[in-house]
Amino acid sequence: MQTNKRNTFTTIEFIEEIRNAIGEYICANSYDKVSEFLGMNSRYLWDIVKKIRYPLWKHYNPDYVFSKEVLSRFKKVIIEKIGKRAIKCLELIKMYERRNNDLKDYSNQQYEVRNPHLFSIIKNKNQAYWLGFLMADFYINKITKQIGIELSVKDKNLLKKFCKIIGLDFSRIHERNRTFQYKCEKRTYKLAYLAFGCKPMMNDLIKLGFWDPQHEKKCIFVPNSYNRELLLAWLLGFYDGDGIQDRTQVCSTNRNFLKEIKKIFHIKYEILQVRNSDIFKDLNFKIHERKSFYTLTLGARLFNEMMINYGDSLSRKRKLYSERYEALDDLKKCVKNKKILQNLVFHYSRLEMIDIFNTSGHTFDKLVREWDIKMPRKGYWKMKRYGNTFEDFKNYFKKNPNVKNVDFYTAFPDRPKSTIRRWKMQIFKEKKD
Repeated sequence: MQTNKRNTFTTIEFIEEIRNAIGEYICANSYDKVSEFLGMNSRYLWDIVKKIRYPLWKHYNPDYVFSKEVLSRFKKVIIEKIGKRAIKCLELIKMYERRNNDLKDYSNQQYEVRNPHLFSIIKNKNQAYWLGFLMADFYINKITKQIGIELSVKDKNLLKKFCKIIGLDFSRIHERNRTFQYKCEKRTYKLAYLAFGCKPMMNDLIKLGFWDPQHEKKCIFVPNSYNRELLLAWLLGFYDGDGIQDRTQVCSTNRNFLKEIKKIFHIKYEILQVRNSDIFKDLNFKIHERKSFYTLTLGARLFNEMMINYGDSLSRKRKLYSERYEALDDLKKCVKNKKILQNLVFHYSRLEMIDIFNTSGHTFDKLVREWDIKMPRKGYWKMKRYGNTFEDFKNYFKKNPNVKNVDFYTAFPDRPKSTIRRWKMQIFKEKKD
């Protein structure tokens, strides 16, 4: 019998118990009959027994345990074939799971992926960021079914960050040279890549809709059910994978995908097609199809918000841009139209308008020039503040011709003394004329 210090219900004991329990219903408890009943090949259970008991067996493993995936399959088959009478069998399976609480999720699971359910439920910005990054740069090998990521070797540290998050050893990251055709010449690039098998993560990506197993292709879309912070983190991850450094642009061969981003984030910029689809021959005369290529500018304000929202992204692409070019659009939204602004400039001074609309003088002046707004003439606001003071002064002087300067200062306290003296001299000059 299997010697297993980790639990009191070994795999051998479980096989014998389940074999006898099923044998009561099918009137045969041989290994081959029970194996076939469970939907496996006839030698399945006997091969496991040999694997545990016989050290000379080539696949000898005295600590072998069933995976959760296999036990789940057993439950399903037993319920379908026995129905309500399957209580004893199901209790045995539950007891086996309970006493072996370190069961693998699936057969042949790789233990080096210590966080296989990273994308099962997206509930923080870290998960959203890596989801966006994977959408841009991951692939699945159609033969080995491994998840792979390939980047420029200068971004190798980003792969190390990903390995740390999923619990994968750094030794799984490798480097290689890849040759691509650029126009009419071959160019060789040094790349860093990571490839690993992880069925739970693969299943989570399928559930999220990022992989179509039927057509074996990657699907990209905007996860619009996320809140603003998660969406911004997701967008930053995608930008680090498929964004242009020193610009606020993201790229894709899928125009509809960029339309979704434009709609959800209310981006004013248009999607630009920078390359048409075509068919070409490489230097080895092989024919290839090249898809159309599109770019979308995010704008400084959205880009800065994205950067501030999540700080642990690709360092060489982190940058903040001036938002003054977008401030003009914000001011237009606040003012609404030219007629309103034309009316306001004669009721509020330039400084008051800048303060009201929370903008800069440069942006306000730019809008005035663009909309051809007629501004008040020089001295208008002094005149509006103090009234027609010179006329008032003349009338006051006529009524009080012998009043001293001190009394004038008291009568017109808002005016500078130099202005009052100048007005007085102007009146004397008018009298002489």
